[in-house]
Amino acid sequence: MTCIVGMVVNKRVYMSGDHIATNLWAETHYNKQKVFFKDEFLIGICGSFRFGQLLEYTWVPPKRTRKDKTDLDYVINKVVPSWMELYKKHGFLKTETGEDNGRVAGGTLLLGYNSHLYTVQDDFSVIEDSRGYDAVGCGEEVAKGALYVLHDNMDMSPEEKLRKALEASEQLCAPVKVDWDKFVVFKL
Repeated sequence: MTCIVGMVVNKRVYMSGDHIATNLWAETHYNKQKVFFKDEFLIGICGSFRFGQLLEYTWVPPKRTRKDKTDLDYVINKVVPSWMELYKKHGFLKTETGEDNGRVAGGTLLLGYNSHLYTVQDDFSVIEDSRGYDAVGCGEEVAKGALYVLHDNMDMSPEEKLRKALEASEQLCAPVKVDWDKFVVFKL
């Protein structure tokens, strides 16, 4: 399970996350960060490690052209489809049946790009929270609550706010654990 937290301050994207892989009965302390850079993108993954590994080690970001009018347009119409193609090629993209018959699903992540913080949901929807912060994973509600309280505190740096949000999530969500010796806040 996971908690990835991010915020935008003065046109910079800050992101951090926990370090555990769990099935709720056993845990593995992941020896890598769940947040990483890929070219001009900052990505924080939750869910399947395969989902993130394909992005980090295999994905080639698509070129942005003048036809991509806005950052969001580029992410929705070029970046996300390139992920879907990548997952399909490597057997990760799944199609759910039932009420959402034929719905394509992947994983959930935070995406930092060009001074924006987006949440990409498991159905590949792209959302940008107007408050300038967000969180994903099983600890997201606690982390968002902490960020809500800390957001206007000008005495704290973005790094301190993200650390506090992860501390709160770790204290209140059993599957969230941060290896504080490896704690890093990534900046884009």
